[in-house]
Amino acid sequence: MTRRVGTQDELPTGALDAIEFDFSGSFPEGSTSGIASVATTFTVARGVDATPEALEADAPQINGQSVFVYVQGSVPNVTYLIDCLATTNEAVPRVLPAACYLPVVPRHT
Repeated sequence: MTRRVGTQDELPTGALDAIEFDFSGSFPEGSTSGIASVATTFTVARGVDATPEALEADAPQINGQSVFVYVQGSVPNVTYLIDCLATTNEAVPRVLPAACYLPVVPRHT
């Protein structure tokens, strides 16, 4: 699954924003299975940021069939690619890939 997140204003220092990866469409309707673990990577798709991994503010949080990734400290005029690999808690675990682009525009004061 790849989805585009809306354009993000440059985050003020210390500000946190959450991005949700919703994997519910990967489970049968009515399933009580969910996500057991997750791995994320942050890369630059466009622009310049020497440390894109610093965008991750905290460990991803799992909530049932969704994963929340928290970001802060974005660089203006950079588009980030956030990859998320979620492993299910099913009897035979599956790895579900997802990704999104996070374009950051300069903050207007």
